[in-house]
Amino acid sequence: MARLLAEVRWLLLLAICLALFAVLITYTKSDPAWSHASFEVPKNIGGRMGAWAADLMFYIFGVSAFWWVILFARRVVTQWRELWSVPLPLDPSSSQNPFGPAG
Repeated sequence: MARLLAEVRWLLLLAICLALFAVLITYTKSDPAWSHASFEVPKNIGGRMGAWAADLMFYIFGVSAFWWVILFARRVVTQWRELWSVPLPLDPSSSQNPFGPAG
């Protein structure tokens, strides 16, 4: 169960990293967001929420907002290495099971 939770955590981190990258890459200044009011449909891949998040991150951090993507990517790689450093449990139906066949 612990391995399953670790894998789920890794997948969530990967999804957040990719989503943040996509939201920052598709940022346009004309999207309705925190610093710019508009009634246009957002062109950001994250929709209105993605436009807000990208606008706020670029307002606070500038182009350095992409460092957050790099930090998340580094964390994803670290979690991947930790995940695969732990050996997988033995398969009970495997013929190499040292305890004999199950059943």
